[in-house]
Amino acid sequence: PRPKVGILAKIYEEEARASTELHDPDRVRMGSTSGWLITLAVMSGMEDDRYVLPKLACIKIHEVKDMKRWLLSNGYLQRSGAVSRIEKMLHFLFLLQMGCRMETIAIVFSRSPRQVHSSCKDVLQGVLEMHSETKLPRTGKWPTYPQLWLMSQNYETAPAWSKKYYPWTAVDFQMVVLTLNLYIGRYRKQGQFALEGPFLDWGRY
Repeated sequence: PRPKVGILAKIYEEEARASTELHDPDRVRMGSTSGWLITLAVMSGMEDDRYVLPKLACIKIHEVKDMKRWLLSNGYLQRSGAVSRIEKMLHFLFLLQMGCRMETIAIVFSRSPRQVHSSCKDVLQGVLEMHSETKLPRTGKWPTYPQLWLMSQNYETAPAWSKKYYPWTAVDFQMVVLTLNLYIGRYRKQGQFALEGPFLDWGRY
């Protein structure tokens, strides 16, 4: 793997940018290793301190896989060149989880910011369709868990910037987070993919 210190320094540099435009959008960034290998490592639950390797904090690996199957069966999530469908999902999920710039995701997966932007737009369309088929609870507070999806903080502290930078509207973002939280909660309560029925309030634990 490439030296971890240098990669973290590049991430720090990208995160310091305040621009609402992608920085050098078509230049492929260099992370610890290829996007394919990072995806393989994440989806196998590998831990290796030599790599800048993110971990899924909110959604479990098998939940990602079943969500991918649903998106594919409904005509979403197309492969784009070297970027696999599951890697696209990880771009999207880690962006929501980390609340970072797309350039940071590009570094982690050794892709260009434009590839990450494209991935997120692609997955977004499928998740919005998933939202339209998700039965919302009639009573009680809808689960948002802003402490887990750090992207939420960006919309609280810098809503105008977030609206211009990310490839979705604030309303889209709210629908996405609600859909993911209910999907995860129903999966863990019912033990299978479900878009309706009882759900576990998993973000409280």
